Amino acid sequence: EFSIEKTRADGFWQESVQLVLSVKPEKGWLGRVFDLAKAVFRGQGNETSQEEQTGKNASWISEWLEDTISAKPVFTDSFDLKSGLGQKSMASGNTAISLSFDYSSRIKLGSSMYFGIGAGIWQSMTIQKLNKPWSFGYSFSIDGKLVF
Repeated sequence: EFSIEKTRADGFWQESVQLVLSVKPEKGWLGRVFDLAKAVFRGQGNETSQEEQTGKNASWISEWLEDTISAKPVFTDSFDLKSGLGQKSMASGNTAISLSFDYSSRIKLGSSMYFGIGAGIWQSMTIQKLNKPWSFGYSFSIDGKLVF
């Protein structure tokens, strides 16, 4: 995905270019974490069978979870690069330049569960008459969704 955005209003203007790449790896690093979590959930290494574990204490939640975890997972990795140039007001005459990069990895199980992890960094510089202050930052995100 590639997008260009232009905004103008009352002396304010901003232009940005964004490039997004999404790939669907066969497994990836999040897939290996999922395999480990699935092994822990199912109690791999125990001598008891699955029927004995679910037995008469099984609930609809454990049945739903088992069905969801047994579904074939779909993995998505996304890379997002965005750069921008803009001016907050004509009165100040300050121009801002920004650059950001975001990465996220997501696993989707059927239509009832997804889990994602992301990280990003950004940097901006405001060009003023005598100085050029820099700012930078980072973000981490975890998101998920369950549908019963």
